[in-house]
Amino acid sequence: MMDQVLKQIEQREAFVLTSHARPDGDAIGSLLALYQMLRQLGKTSQVVMSDAVPLIYGPLPYADVILHSSQIPDGAPATAIILETCLYTAVLTDTGAFCYAGTDERAFELAQQLVRRGANPVDIAHHVYFSNPTSKMRLLGNALSNLHREGALAYMHISSAEMERSGGLDEDCEGLVNYALSIQGVEVALFFRELADGRYRVSLRSKGQVNVAAIAEQFGGGGHACASGCAVSGPLSRSLELILAQLGGVFSPGGRGPEATA
Repeated sequence: MMDQVLKQIEQREAFVLTSHARPDGDAIGSLLALYQMLRQLGKTSQVVMSDAVPLIYGPLPYADVILHSSQIPDGAPATAIILETCLYTAVLTDTGAFCYAGTDERAFELAQQLVRRGANPVDIAHHVYFSNPTSKMRLLGNALSNLHREGALAYMHISSAEMERSGGLDEDCEGLVNYALSIQGVEVALFFRELADGRYRVSLRSKGQVNVAAIAEQFGGGGHACASGCAVSGPLSRSLELILAQLGGVFSPGGRGPEATA
């Protein structure tokens, strides 16, 4: 597969790069790294996304080339440090700051190489984890006030009215589910956000014993085994019922924990 991809890149001169909806650090970091690699190969590429770049990833090198219009801004010459910064951001966020199950010596070896080549881990971590807007903190307060726990399962929710009152953006909800997952004894965490059409966007997180991507896929979503998302119909009670019905086959939330992996 990799040989075929490299062959296609070699044979073509112009590319359009994009990512999945509601991009996270992995998506944006990888996207910008690929943009830089194509530039180094002398290729022309245009980066386009349907969603805006979350505020915390705005400082990434060349984040301003991601287009939401027909205008293509000029970029400065590519450098190794720019490339490594984007790649390190992707590694950092995709591993949950090196916390997700599956993080092994290869992840740390890659991070080490990127740092040696110029990535600054302290600056990158500060931009990703310590640059939150006030609106996100207000939303976190609302979400925590709506926190429920059933044994090894924890879930929170945010209504559209709470979103409006906080002045929050969609991107402000990124990562809130991890606060529920951080509770001792919790193996699976869910975060429900009400959408304008009455549906709920659901973020699912796992500490590794349950493959939540398999759950999200039942509703047309997807992601990784420990971090995934989907959208389900409302109201909230119905959304929760639908997700729990799928979790029931692999997970016992009442305190016994995972019964099997998906």
